[in-house]
Amino acid sequence: MLEFIEGEVIESTESFAIIFSAGFGIKLYTPYKIHLGKSRIYTYLTFKDETFKLFGFRTSKERDLFIKLTNINGIGVKHAFSILANLSVDEIINSIENQDISLLTSVPGIGKKTAHRIVLELKGKIDFEDEHLIKDVLEALKELGFEKSKALPVVREVIKNTSDIQNIIKYSLQKLTEKS
Repeated sequence: MLEFIEGEVIESTESFAIIFSAGFGIKLYTPYKIHLGKSRIYTYLTFKDETFKLFGFRTSKERDLFIKLTNINGIGVKHAFSILANLSVDEIINSIENQDISLLTSVPGIGKKTAHRIVLELKGKIDFEDEHLIKDVLEALKELGFEKSKALPVVREVIKNTSDIQNIIKYSLQKLTEKS
């Protein structure tokens, strides 16, 4: 419904931010402080017990991971926020895929049972292909002389391991030149 909000973050704490946009001061619940100033905040709107709550995140991947975490029985907003506040999206995904319970239990409030539940529920089910990122990488590779049809499968493979555009291009180039 609300993909993101762009505006000026005028107040931010460890649990919420207020963003001024289109004449409105919008309160978003967040797992961390958001830098003051102009920003794009990715959102998730819920309606529970006759109350609307709007959650805000720095990236769409963080938002999507938050949704996946809160859909697990026994994992609420508090646990999901704690995980996102203490680990990067890549760390969370890697710990789930590698069944690294110790990294998840290093997060305050996450015990062994909860960590096992997260791994059990999400292993093999986290797929965050960022179409904009893929498009940008493919454009860069096209400029370097690679065909989209050959580059796309390589980029999709590489993007599973990193979300940094420079690393995606670098590793894609390595794989594409190995195949030539």
